[in-house]
Amino acid sequence: MLSVGNSIFFLLVNIVTLINCDNLIVKTITGQVKGVVLTTLLKNREYIAYRGIPYAEPPIGHLRFKAPLPIAPWPKVLSAAKFGNSCMVLAHAKLFPLNSTQSENCLYLNVFTPVMESKKYNSRKAVMFYIHGGGLAEGDGTDGLFGPDFLIDEDVVVVTINYRLGPWGFSNFDIKGYTGNMGFKDQQLALEWVARNILYFGGNPNLITVIGQSAGGASTHFHMLSERSRKCIRRAICMSGVAFSPFADYRPNNHIEFYKKVFALDAQLTGNDVLNFMLTAPTETIVRKMPAFNIHNCIFSAYFAAVIEEDETKADQPFLTQHPRDIYKTTKVKVDAMFGFTSAEEIMVATPDFVNDYYSASKNNYYHWIQPMQNCSMIELPFSGLTLSQNSFEYRQASKKIYRYYFGTRKIKPTLENLNIYVQLSSDINYLWSIQEALRLHSKGAKTFCYENQLDLSLNAYKLWLPTLYGTSHSEDLFYLFFSKKYAKLYTDVLAKPNDARNRKTLKALHYFPKLFADFAKTGKARNLVTFGNLTDCIRITNDGLKPSSRERTDTMHFWDEIYNSVKPWIVNPF
Repeated sequence: MLSVGNSIFFLLVNIVTLINCDNLIVKTITGQVKGVVLTTLLKNREYIAYRGIPYAEPPIGHLRFKAPLPIAPWPKVLSAAKFGNSCMVLAHAKLFPLNSTQSENCLYLNVFTPVMESKKYNSRKAVMFYIHGGGLAEGDGTDGLFGPDFLIDEDVVVVTINYRLGPWGFSNFDIKGYTGNMGFKDQQLALEWVARNILYFGGNPNLITVIGQSAGGASTHFHMLSERSRKCIRRAICMSGVAFSPFADYRPNNHIEFYKKVFALDAQLTGNDVLNFMLTAPTETIVRKMPAFNIHNCIFSAYFAAVIEEDETKADQPFLTQHPRDIYKTTKVKVDAMFGFTSAEEIMVATPDFVNDYYSASKNNYYHWIQPMQNCSMIELPFSGLTLSQNSFEYRQASKKIYRYYFGTRKIKPTLENLNIYVQLSSDINYLWSIQEALRLHSKGAKTFCYENQLDLSLNAYKLWLPTLYGTSHSEDLFYLFFSKKYAKLYTDVLAKPNDARNRKTLKALHYFPKLFADFAKTGKARNLVTFGNLTDCIRITNDGLKPSSRERTDTMHFWDEIYNSVKPWIVNPF
């Protein structure tokens, strides 16, 4: 945890203002903020929302692409009734609802705290610091998806944040002061602000659990690996994303040549020329022309991801200076953590919005993947650090083995059965394999737990289009952890018919799933959690509560172990 001298710490405890409905103003180290009183959806519990708190100077003008600077103190009471600006999102990245205006001036956080009943230090709440997903290219920390209601009902303080995305957050020019990872550095600065100030909101700075989903899960994993971030973290929860995930995996090269191509710049321009162009390029031009994601042969990857800032003389506030595997080899990462995944992550890639936005296919074409896979039978391998050419005999053999394991020798036809198989294959490649690697490495140094989310009830929003697919999609678990206003009608329908059998189970899930995470944040323990040894130790979050794992996942991962070992000689720093 962040070291705050004990004498100062206990002095602060004695002067903390009671957080209640009669006193909505909180005095932080950087200034006073005034919140608003709200009530939770299910239990009508009162809590205070402090929205749109700036934690960094606006990263605009000459600060574009630079590491964030801490916010200067503000002199007057800041009204925190509304969310701050969302960070800029590229035109090709628009799956997630943004609940406020987009701007490059977007480094804000939000604190949601239950009404306090006591000033005593031991009444301070555990804190859940949430990092949103979106492939490091979209999303925000507002209540479009992340209403804190269900976690507030479990008596924790909730923090959500914005951080720079896409080119604004992850451009690497390999030039002094411009080496990438700005989005991670934003997250880190927000985390440090929370560690220093959460006491004033009724939170316990020694009980901060960082939690994130998808790219937010990968971000959470990176923060566990960062010595600086670890000082602020007690525990962590990675949902459907880790540092080894294809969409988050580090990029060894800078973006100079990429930007020359995207903006049709002269090939002879130097790195400094390209940097100067990007520093002055209109925001709208970047939004319109820049691609967000790359989807190829089952692999979902991002153009903007983590960078290893090996040359610390160039980096300003270096965030990641070693490959995550190397960090695990040299450091025992002593942060107790929970890693999890959903039972059918890639259902999302078959939803109409995703198909239309990222495959340029008809909204009714759920079999867009068949022809390219059938033509080459090539399945891209998900292993971080793999240097083997796709044209090599070894690569092609591994790819064919995977094809046969999932589809056999038959020709793929557009059937529901094959769509479900494809979803499982793509889920294993993009999520389960990398999460298993993280579990194995992390469990060597800290208590490590695993879960599989199988909830398939009234709030599985993607099933509105795909009701016949099996399992829980990527991001559908969020609708049971947060009150997502984008899907407010789903919650309204559940509450309108609470005695319906499916809705009754949904209401129970809205208790036991958030409680699982909140209990872990409070104590490091939760019902049914078993210390990780292999995937048989993963608890299942089912429609009927928490259950032990099954062998099916373990058998599939044994197969992937065989594939990994077949190409291991060509992997840089294998585990």
